[in-house]
Amino acid sequence: MKTNKRLKQLQLMLSTLFLFICIPSTGHASDSYHALDKRYVGYSEEETGLANFDIHYSGRWKQSHEMIGRYGLFRSAELASEMGFPAFSIESFALSDEPDVQIYRTCSDIRVVSDSIVPAASVSVHYLSTEPELSEKSFSVRELIQIKALLLDKNKRFDLHAFLETKGVNISDERLDD
Repeated sequence: MKTNKRLKQLQLMLSTLFLFICIPSTGHASDSYHALDKRYVGYSEEETGLANFDIHYSGRWKQSHEMIGRYGLFRSAELASEMGFPAFSIESFALSDEPDVQIYRTCSDIRVVSDSIVPAASVSVHYLSTEPELSEKSFSVRELIQIKALLLDKNKRFDLHAFLETKGVNISDERLDD
């Protein structure tokens, strides 16, 4: 009888261990704001000129375009802060669908398979070096850092379209039709 009980405990432990090892994590970290990772999710930026950057945020299939747009806007402010700029203006802001990049490695080659789409945001930004350059179309880095919780928390109410409209920025919607 004791052997049977120990065997069941061992089976339960092995089953639990199997779940942790073999099932990929679907935790909160995959949905959070972060730099581009090996799964091609997160933010990246490219300098396109003097104080000009293109910022891109690629999401996961279950994330909303609204949330990905918020992440793109926040990365614009964060990058300005890192570089010492007090403000920036948005030249263009686009929400789109893009292929979900999945890389499969085999013994003989590496293949990229795109069988689904994911939300993405692209923001072209011009960074301003002095406060007098601020206009009604500019974003203060301080302002966006102060509303960081609203931008990054998917459970907080924040209307990205309305917020950008107050600054004269239109969001281009390049999403594919369902």
